[in-house]
Amino acid sequence: MKKTLILTAALLAAATSLTAQNYVVNATVEGSTYVGQQAKLYDLSSQTTLDSAIVTKKGTFTFQGTVDQPQLAYISVKGKDLSSSSLNIILEPGDKKASTITADITHDMVKGTPLNNRLNDYYKVVSSRSRQKELEKYYTQYVEAKDDAARNRAEQLYDSVDNLDRQMLKEESLRAYSDNKDNVVGAYAMYVIASADGITLKEVEDLLSDAGEAVTSYKPILTIIDRLKRLEATAVGQHFTDFDCIDFETGEPTNLSNKINGRLALVDFWASWCRPCRHEIATNLIPLYEKYRDQLLILGVDVWDKPDKHREAVEQMGIKYPQIIDPTPNATNLYGIEGIPHIMLVAPDGTILARDLRGEQIEKAILQALGQ
Repeated sequence: MKKTLILTAALLAAATSLTAQNYVVNATVEGSTYVGQQAKLYDLSSQTTLDSAIVTKKGTFTFQGTVDQPQLAYISVKGKDLSSSSLNIILEPGDKKASTITADITHDMVKGTPLNNRLNDYYKVVSSRSRQKELEKYYTQYVEAKDDAARNRAEQLYDSVDNLDRQMLKEESLRAYSDNKDNVVGAYAMYVIASADGITLKEVEDLLSDAGEAVTSYKPILTIIDRLKRLEATAVGQHFTDFDCIDFETGEPTNLSNKINGRLALVDFWASWCRPCRHEIATNLIPLYEKYRDQLLILGVDVWDKPDKHREAVEQMGIKYPQIIDPTPNATNLYGIEGIPHIMLVAPDGTILARDLRGEQIEKAILQALGQ
């Protein structure tokens, strides 16, 4: 009897060891800055760490694990010079033996399993490091510009490349989604589509109408749908949504309603570390405050920031109009804001007149609201 139990336990242990690792990821990354550094494998949906490995002198490293079904993940490795490289992949379970996935992070390449091969075909079209370098170049020019003319020129060049990139990405993502509506490649392509600026809730829901569960149950897509619903609830023509905050001057709890208090209000969501935010404040908001202070409330909303850094920025820039602080992500979540500065004009009756105003658009919206 004892021998039988021992034999059965041994067979179970052997079976467990065979199935414990049903995928293997053999990855490479180029650059001496990554040698000896820790590479990590994350679940793309939950952002939890699945595995880690040290990059060898040859730039290689390996992950192993087990999944019940195909799962979107990504590899990330940070260099000694603080640079970083990453790549999205799909963890596919093997059948009788572990599936082998090959990932080349430097060249945006992944292959070895059916779904990763499909994902790689998508990468071949949408991955463009040359466009990314162009965007980085124009952003640097924007940050280092000595005058408004140079800054505007850099912004226009950046936007032209960015718009072409976004259009190409949308078209190819729609094509990839159409071919993969029943698997996680389609889920990833749909996530890219739904993340694009300007897309509506109806457009996303229409695209998802005939998708499989692998797509419709993907949590990042559900999160985007929730954001689009919040954007609709706070769109132009809707009443502003109230939120709790801290009064910058007094340190006392307050809310957006109390600060607006039935006035025409220009509400600026910003942070001290955000250079475009500071540029809008220095170039437009401070002059507009001096010009329209008797007809208009300008209100700064400090988000994604530290109170001491906010105070330092207010003092450095000489901001005189009132400020409120949201120490949580609540305000930006309520308005579906993913990037700052985000400047919003609110009518005295609480109706949102305009959102995401920049540059000359701000005064034009003010004048229109004042009937001038």
